[in-house]
Amino acid sequence: STPVISLGEELPPGDVDVLISADDAAMGAALAGRMIADGVASCVVFRTANASKAQAGRLDGLLRALGEGGVACGVEEVSENTLSKLGGSGAAVALDASVMALLADRASEGCALYGIGLSNHILSRLESGRVCGLVVQSDFAAGYLCIESAVEALSGGRPQARIRLEHYSVGRDTMYERPLEPILFPIP
Repeated sequence: STPVISLGEELPPGDVDVLISADDAAMGAALAGRMIADGVASCVVFRTANASKAQAGRLDGLLRALGEGGVACGVEEVSENTLSKLGGSGAAVALDASVMALLADRASEGCALYGIGLSNHILSRLESGRVCGLVVQSDFAAGYLCIESAVEALSGGRPQARIRLEHYSVGRDTMYERPLEPILFPIP
């Protein structure tokens, strides 16, 4: 039979041979850890109205870790049409790259920005100091693990059924260190 390799959100058991995914709650907790280390006292988390399972897991891990760290936190639903210019001096948090890009463009200079995910736009904001911290994973590693699992299955082997992708906390101060630099800047 043809092996089914899934990258991303979980599918019903038996529908896939290999599931390669992030630990979303751990990603949220890692972002909270960076925020707590940076001294954030309060924040607002912006999430989309139709949040994916990944966003829900990230939010759960983030809120649990922020609560344990004594950080006051609110949650607001947002879309490109409803997010106006953000003011204030607290922190704004995004659970995915699309919302993070909106925050990076619309938040006032005094607002600290944190998020999960990456794009060239967000990376330039991190490099300039506009974004304070991110949690990212390696797209290269994700693709490599998919191919490796497929080759193993097609060769008659039994690939690992569940593979968790590593995630990394990154700030302006660590973006040029290993293993982050090749993740953030994959083309030399």
